[in-house]
Amino acid sequence: MIANLPSAINSKVIKVSNNPWVDIAVKLGVIAGVGYATYLLLRSIGLVKDNRGAKEDSKAVQEAINKEKAKGVIQSWPDHQFYQWADQAYQAMRNSNIAESEDTVVDIAKNMENDVDVLKWAEAYGTRQHYFFGLPDGAPITLFEAFGVDLASSRRSEINRNWSNKSIKFRA
Repeated sequence: MIANLPSAINSKVIKVSNNPWVDIAVKLGVIAGVGYATYLLLRSIGLVKDNRGAKEDSKAVQEAINKEKAKGVIQSWPDHQFYQWADQAYQAMRNSNIAESEDTVVDIAKNMENDVDVLKWAEAYGTRQHYFFGLPDGAPITLFEAFGVDLASSRRSEINRNWSNKSIKFRA
């Protein structure tokens, strides 16, 4: 059997059928199977996330906003401002290797005056695709997950100090 190995290695292509379309279909099936098995393996060890929790996250944020508003806490800015900040933060964190981009996120975070503001910003951000060197990296992530992935710890500490001074309970 080992004696036949060099001839198997030197053969051009292993043929399944005389029909070239069948060969192509089989090869594509094998590639797809290997890809799916790789995906399942990466998901099982936590390198790939499902986005199944996004609706629950959105619902939890909305419930938290309603609780805070029931306590009498009101948002400091109109809704459209939070959506604008969410877009700016997303674009800045996509370029998080640039120090000025992190400054943008910190400056936006400093505009938050209370817990409702932070929650409205998180609600406006929703879940967005994270990129690593220009390639999609896992499932879409929330604002707070993006803080952990894209901001340096010193910048998160700066945001946390600012929010703590304003008695905001959330941390970046």
